[in-house]
Amino acid sequence: SMDTGRVQALGAADLAGEVHFTDAQWDSDGQTVVWRQRDGSRGTLMAQRRGGETRELTPGISVRAEVNYGGGDYTVAHRHVIYVCGGLLWCIKIEGGRSLQLTREIGAVAAPAVSADAQWIGYVRAGDDADAICVIDWNGKRSEQRLLRGDQFYMQPAWHPNGSMLACVAWNAPQMPWDGCELRLVQLQCAYGELRAESVHTVDGGRGTSIFQPEFSPDGRYLAYVSDATGWGQIYLHETKNGARRQLTDAVAEHARPAWVQGMRTLAWSRDSDAVFALRNERGRVRLWRYGLEGEGAEVSAAVDYSDFDSISAAPDDDTLACVVSASTTPKEVVAFSPRAGGGAQVIARSREATLPATALSAARAVQWRSVGDEVAHGLYYPPAGETAEGPPAIVMSHGGPTAQRTLAFYPEVQFFVSRGYAVLQVNYRGSSGYGRDYMLKMRGAWGKVDREDLLSGARFLVENGLADGARLVAMGGSAGGVSVLLALIHQPGYFSAGVCSYPVADMLALSTETHRFERHYNHNLLGPLRQAEAAYRCRSALLRADEIVDPLILFHGADDAVVPPEHSSGLAASLKRRGVPHEHHLFDGEGHGWRKDETVVAYYAAIERFLREHL
Repeated sequence: SMDTGRVQALGAADLAGEVHFTDAQWDSDGQTVVWRQRDGSRGTLMAQRRGGETRELTPGISVRAEVNYGGGDYTVAHRHVIYVCGGLLWCIKIEGGRSLQLTREIGAVAAPAVSADAQWIGYVRAGDDADAICVIDWNGKRSEQRLLRGDQFYMQPAWHPNGSMLACVAWNAPQMPWDGCELRLVQLQCAYGELRAESVHTVDGGRGTSIFQPEFSPDGRYLAYVSDATGWGQIYLHETKNGARRQLTDAVAEHARPAWVQGMRTLAWSRDSDAVFALRNERGRVRLWRYGLEGEGAEVSAAVDYSDFDSISAAPDDDTLACVVSASTTPKEVVAFSPRAGGGAQVIARSREATLPATALSAARAVQWRSVGDEVAHGLYYPPAGETAEGPPAIVMSHGGPTAQRTLAFYPEVQFFVSRGYAVLQVNYRGSSGYGRDYMLKMRGAWGKVDREDLLSGARFLVENGLADGARLVAMGGSAGGVSVLLALIHQPGYFSAGVCSYPVADMLALSTETHRFERHYNHNLLGPLRQAEAAYRCRSALLRADEIVDPLILFHGADDAVVPPEHSSGLAASLKRRGVPHEHHLFDGEGHGWRKDETVVAYYAAIERFLREHL
């Protein structure tokens, strides 16, 4: 029933063994690019000098900042790498040698940033209840100083080139950084070898405005950052001498992204301070642009073959741009782009050694449709690889977050299914980022409603347009995407032939008390204050309505998941088992909120393929 003709189906083993790139940065001399890659569960730093060999800087250890929001796991400056491992800051020379421990207090630290004179390292320290911006001297000989406190969360510290100022982003619960945050500018004074904050003032932002990535120009004249005050994430320039502010861009596009993880950078200054390089997201297609200081802009021509960019760093000697990139049929790569007219692109590292057969892959295209209330919903559609017949089976995917977005990037799980004759729709439901602030706010108070509606209406869109067989539809999602899947099965039993859920949020009440500090208050905006909105919490908790699920369902969870406890899945499985509903429940030892081990990835795909073959 799913004959893919001459298409070579991708095996689970083909998609395991992938190296995940999360960040790429140039050293301050512009001669070496350092990137972080995750191979299985270990994050390591790799370096390549221009024209030289690639080598591993941190063998045998795992580089990871135990903080959930933006900044970085490491930074590179003055031929050294400052990185986080085991809750401590460390320093190692790019040429190699022993690592020097900089901090003494073990805890959650992230986002190291080095002053231009190599005197100080600023970073975020996340405590049990609140963060602080801390500094330590370059050699780690003095104890840590707390430079800024008073807010619950900080991210993305950045130094002025002359060391007189430090900028960062701050916010307080129940806000998330994409809801509303503030850009703080700290005036610094150094006396007797101690650095202290002389004054702190707020440059921009507020409860209804999100700020992202402050970045000083090399000449110190400007502080660039992204604000969504107009409804879209636009770039602004703040003049450091007189405080004047102006909007640099005015596009129906996003220049920031929700600060979920480390390594997020969407802005980089040119070496002569006359332009800002930026990642520009339009309906899921991310492009690399150069903007002059009067706002004139154009895409960097060397980068047009890619449609997703994860990070950006400009070499300070010639503006060569190091980025983590991909496209819907191109797995992730670390690439250096020359921004000059006619400049080229050099692939520095690839995420997989073997090339996947082109005939097994399917390119995405952006689609939109009318959902409930005649409101527009967005998504990415992938036809079956090599398939021309109408009405293929289809998998409708709901992403996690929920304030996230699927872009025109490479998704192994999508390509696995399209190579087997499935069509795939990735739903960027109302509440997703990437389509303007108003679209993101449509989920306020409506998590589990608008995303579920858009999952169902997206499936109908496929069927009505001959893009899917209405008798062979699958709903699939993980984490917050699992909410959409479970509630779609509850509200429209029999519509989907099967459901696939990984680490789903099935108990909204428990999530508000059991998850980590960053997301503990997330539900306040997505569902409402618990006391007033308890009925909504219960209505959207699939665990409390598990007996209403009658369709075949396969569940996956990591035994060590610290974000969504495994009980969310095991409780669902218990109900399905008691009532004899066809189901499988897989608990993966040694896994958390997502799969890191190759053997887990292989088992995961094999189980889904077997389950869907049985029920479709």
